[in-house]
Amino acid sequence: MGGMIDTADMTSLGWCADFPPVWADLMWGLDDVESSTASDRKVMVSAGIRICEKCPVRVECLADAIVRREQVGIRGGLPLRARRRLRSMAVIGGVDMSGDESKALHGLTRWLKTHQELIEAARDAETADRQAKRRRQLGRERSAAGRVGRGGFRRTASPGPDQGVLDL
Repeated sequence: MGGMIDTADMTSLGWCADFPPVWADLMWGLDDVESSTASDRKVMVSAGIRICEKCPVRVECLADAIVRREQVGIRGGLPLRARRRLRSMAVIGGVDMSGDESKALHGLTRWLKTHQELIEAARDAETADRQAKRRRQLGRERSAAGRVGRGGFRRTASPGPDQGVLDL
């Protein structure tokens, strides 16, 4: 596929085109399907990402999502934050994203095809950021809850000199 692919053609050429809408919504995060559990959703999104990674129009789809600033779901195998990071990398790398959308799409597609390792770097950096944020959140939750001692009792400071004495 040497030439540019029209955005309308991508939907028919992408491997995602033949998936039932309910699966597609789960796999690429287009809707929050209430009937799915968190673990089911995680499995489906992971499968969607893997499908994108092998898709013949991945780069074109990813470039389109970045240029159009798609705000939801997985596109080209990347979530929103990773796409934003990749956009910044492309601008730093000399891709002009300020002008005509068609020109930006062409330039970004060409840049992505020659810098495919940066697609993975953006994904890995976003994953690391998300994991670090989760660790910080868990640390704050543990600090707020205090340490629980044996028997489920919360540890407190030792009684002061005037505390802990019973007058009988």
